[in-house]
Amino acid sequence: MSGTSKVSLSTLPVEVVYRILDRLDIITILCTARNVCQRLNKIISSYERYQVLTTVNLDNTPISNSETSLLADALKNNTALKTLILSMNEIGDEGVKHLANALRNNTALTKLYLASNKIGEVGAEYLADMLQHNTGLVTLHLSCNQIKDNGIKHLADALRVNKTLMHLDLNGNKIGKHGAKSLADALQCNEKLTTLDLQKNYIGCEGAQHLANALLNNTTLVELNINNNHVGYHGAQYFAGVLLHSPTLRILHIGNNEIRFDGLTALADMLRINKTLHTLDIGGNQISDKERQYLDAEEARRLDDEQARRLNDEQARRLEDEQARYMGSVKTQYLIMPRAPRLYNAEARYTAGEKTQYLIMARAPHLDNAQARYTAGEKTRDPNDEAVRYLADALQENSTLTTLFIPNNHIGRVGARHLADLLKKNRALRILHLQGNIISREGVRDLINALKNNNTLIELELEFREVTDKMPIDLDELLERNKRLANINTDNRE
Repeated sequence: MSGTSKVSLSTLPVEVVYRILDRLDIITILCTARNVCQRLNKIISSYERYQVLTTVNLDNTPISNSETSLLADALKNNTALKTLILSMNEIGDEGVKHLANALRNNTALTKLYLASNKIGEVGAEYLADMLQHNTGLVTLHLSCNQIKDNGIKHLADALRVNKTLMHLDLNGNKIGKHGAKSLADALQCNEKLTTLDLQKNYIGCEGAQHLANALLNNTTLVELNINNNHVGYHGAQYFAGVLLHSPTLRILHIGNNEIRFDGLTALADMLRINKTLHTLDIGGNQISDKERQYLDAEEARRLDDEQARRLNDEQARRLEDEQARYMGSVKTQYLIMPRAPRLYNAEARYTAGEKTQYLIMARAPHLDNAQARYTAGEKTRDPNDEAVRYLADALQENSTLTTLFIPNNHIGRVGARHLADLLKKNRALRILHLQGNIISREGVRDLINALKNNNTLIELELEFREVTDKMPIDLDELLERNKRLANINTDNRE
């Protein structure tokens, strides 16, 4: 046996090492095989699978702290990996610390996905420190973590000096209005960020105002997503004001924000003038003015109550004057004094009845008018459809908006007709999403007829309540006639 030689990595033929590497998954190669010795590192660097490795996807593949540390060590010297996906791994602040340290001087990695990893304020601070030194990262996804407003302060400070990050996703981090303020201050200085996702962050109307004010001075942000942030109609008005002046903002998602009729009209008026916005998402926004009608009726009732109180006071003074006159005649009419209280009571009863009848008559016109205004509104128009009419009229004057999302807004048949009239004339809109509304078969037919001669729309998302035997035939005929309309997705809600 003395003639047998020992096998080691230092003497093992390269082809044999390649065969061993063929049997290993990529995470094992990155985290375990690398950095064993210089020769193995050199062999791995020449290994074909490693050379073409530009993306590592470990999405929802739980890795331990030690594995995260080994992966981070591999990143320090890696020059091939461009995208690293570690979403839903719960690596926490400690795992982020390893990655951030490794990426401080890494210039190869351009995309990092860390969604749903229980990253808190401390982890955000580690990432912020990395961003102040890193010159390669372009996209950073941090959605559904626990960064909050204090963590955002660290990231905002980094954005003031970072010169490479272009896409930042902070969806679902509860940054609030204070976090929005920190980001707004950073946006006034940042000259690189083009996409910012702030969905579900509770920024409210005040946070929206901070961001809107910042964007008046920002010339790089192209896309902003503030869906589900309770910004209200005031928030919509702030961003409508921004879009009257911003030369760069081209995509705005402001869905599920309760912007109502006043917010929608502000955005619609903006669209009459704006020449840069090409995508607008206003889905799920309760865009009707039905609330305004209720408020009008309520205001009428309030005014009627005030008038009634004034009439009561006036009647009371009149009765007091009558009583005073009566008391003044007591001395001269002593003989009829026993009858006076009875007469007075009778007069009071009569007067009270007269007052009641008078007040009812006085209030009736006001109540009838308020009721008539509300009832007439209900009979002649659906409030949501009226909002769509306003938007459609504005888009008749717009030649740049190409994508419009208005799902889940209770749009009915009349609203669909307004959109159909728009599609007959508009030559800019290419994508229209209407799912989640209450469009009837008549509304669908109006849209189909409008699209027969429309040569610009290429995608329509549609959901309707009723279906007829002829409707599938009509849709097939439409697709046959309109060759540009490549995609119609329909869903029957019955």
